[in-house]
Amino acid sequence: MLKDHFLEEDYDDVIEEINRILSINEKALRIAGCGQWELKNTIIEQLNHAFENLRMLNQKKINQQRASSVNEDIRRYMF
Repeated sequence: MLKDHFLEEDYDDVIEEINRILSINEKALRIAGCGQWELKNTIIEQLNHAFENLRMLNQKKINQQRASSVNEDIRRYMF
């Protein structure tokens, strides 16, 4: 499934971000259990940052696929 959305060379970074998201969610549950609602903005910022990192890694794969597709079209029409 990762191969559909991320470059193989980025798998370590992807796994790190997924682990970060899981850790943040655990932290959010603990904070909610304690009623420390003043920390919710910090949690939201951390989640947004992790999701943005995943989005950038996904965009990297999309850009590579587009470039590969363009190169293939050029080869097909030129030769």
